[in-house]
Amino acid sequence: MKVVPFTLRASENTTVIVEEEKSTNFYCQLHRHKELQISMIVEGEGTLFTGNYMQRFRAGDIYIIGEDQPHMLKRDETCFGMPGVQTIHIYVDTSILLQLTAISEFNHIRTFLKNASSGVQMFMDINGKAFEKILLISKLRAFEQIMEVIGLLNFFSQDETNWRSLSSGLSKYAFSESDGVRMTRIYKYTVQHYQNTISLEEISSVASMTPSAFCKYFRKHTRKTYIAFLNEVRINEACKKLLEYHSESISSVAYDCGFNSAITFNRVFKRVTGKSPGEYIREFKVQQKVQYG
Repeated sequence: MKVVPFTLRASENTTVIVEEEKSTNFYCQLHRHKELQISMIVEGEGTLFTGNYMQRFRAGDIYIIGEDQPHMLKRDETCFGMPGVQTIHIYVDTSILLQLTAISEFNHIRTFLKNASSGVQMFMDINGKAFEKILLISKLRAFEQIMEVIGLLNFFSQDETNWRSLSSGLSKYAFSESDGVRMTRIYKYTVQHYQNTISLEEISSVASMTPSAFCKYFRKHTRKTYIAFLNEVRINEACKKLLEYHSESISSVAYDCGFNSAITFNRVFKRVTGKSPGEYIREFKVQQKVQYG
């Protein structure tokens, strides 16, 4: 199974390629490519992996993923009547774009691209215009796409405080092709079995390694222990459940997500998110009230 690198389809426009993905063909393997990627989530939810960083994604999110940065968007398993995932991806060959914007008037765009090369996310409360611009670009062709992408990057670069870094200090070149295959197996197994107790022997077997070698390998490539990563997966899933199933108690969500006590869940939740579960729910309700009135 080849995961890294990933080659985009041929296009009449070699500088910008726009693709729309839906859940029926959603690419959920850890991969990388030479192009900068601008991704907008139109519909659905799931988990984003970039290097050793992970978080939930949902409709309205906009991300920039750097050149050669290993990443994966894994959609949630859907139930009957529930939407899948629909995304719009804009792939930009920055080597060509930087030639087109070599004059000093474009310095701010080049600076922004450099700062975004390790991955960034636009804050939700200011991405309305960006959403419209990306939708427009998806409907254009060749020359018009290039011009609109330059305009989009100009818009992006106006205020870099609008962006949150996805970088955790891990080199974007840390994964070889074989690493990509192995890390994909580890990530996917963890996401599929996070509700259960996953022993070190079990996950080491998934990686085809001894427990001792696995611990060293995982820390080398993620700069965290496997249990810390597993807890992050569980907390990401807990965030979804806390907002979707308001009738369930926090302790029920804790047990559903693989924690053996509510006390441990609360402690890990605050360490990962910076908030208690109750604070997380209250902040979400305030945001919903502001957004929808």
